[in-house]
Amino acid sequence: KRINDTWGHRAGDAILRELGNRLRSTLRKIDFVGRYGGEEFAVVLVDINRDQAQQAAERMRAAVADQPYFWVVEETRSAASIAVTASIGVAIYQLHGKSREALIEAADQAMYQAKHSGRNRVCLLDIETPLVHEEISTDTASEQSKKEETTVQALVAAATAHDRGTDAHAQRVMHLAEATAGKLHRSEEELHLIRLAALLHDLGKIGIPDVILHKPGPLSTEEWAIMHHHPEIGQQVLAQVGGVFELLSHIVVAHHERWDGMDYPHGLAKE
Repeated sequence: KRINDTWGHRAGDAILRELGNRLRSTLRKIDFVGRYGGEEFAVVLVDINRDQAQQAAERMRAAVADQPYFWVVEETRSAASIAVTASIGVAIYQLHGKSREALIEAADQAMYQAKHSGRNRVCLLDIETPLVHEEISTDTASEQSKKEETTVQALVAAATAHDRGTDAHAQRVMHLAEATAGKLHRSEEELHLIRLAALLHDLGKIGIPDVILHKPGPLSTEEWAIMHHHPEIGQQVLAQVGGVFELLSHIVVAHHERWDGMDYPHGLAKE
């Protein structure tokens, strides 16, 4: 959905096809892979044990996440690099159930465990643990909130160490973004993501050389070309962190885009 919202449905469909091809490339001829929902795939592995299933799932996760996906933006003919990760749940016949329904339920619950553990990982459902639900308990949500806050502080500190003006600028952008989102009647969840994205929008400048970032005079054409990469660098860093930061990466990469399509990195228009 995030890719559809950011790049359009054609990009989403193309990436799903490529994702399916990557999954298939890790499997044997006797195995099966197919779409199971909007952004879910089901894989059936034949005649393997628990350890082999986990190893196969890890190969699939790596095939999906280790290399970015590319989409050519029609307006600019430039290639956009899009990060995608996979949260994979594994269920074993007889260990977790004997019916199709029981195995799908177990794999589904294992997938939720993978997502709640930080995403971009493989999880085999522990048969000693009661099945979890998509809703997170208050204690778990509180722990996640603390981890999230700590991670934000660490990332902001890293950006500030590279450019001392980043923190104050990020705070100003956060207040402006929050006020704008409020006028647009965004939900509390959306407001939270917007606040975090505003704080981290210039994170990618940690990948820009100091000689360019702190140059006292105007930048050359070549230097501007390098500077224009900082939204994508920020996207890549946040995508690697995973969890909620993967969501933020899609906001951060677009923070220099303009409604008329005349800015960078992808020249998005009317998005």
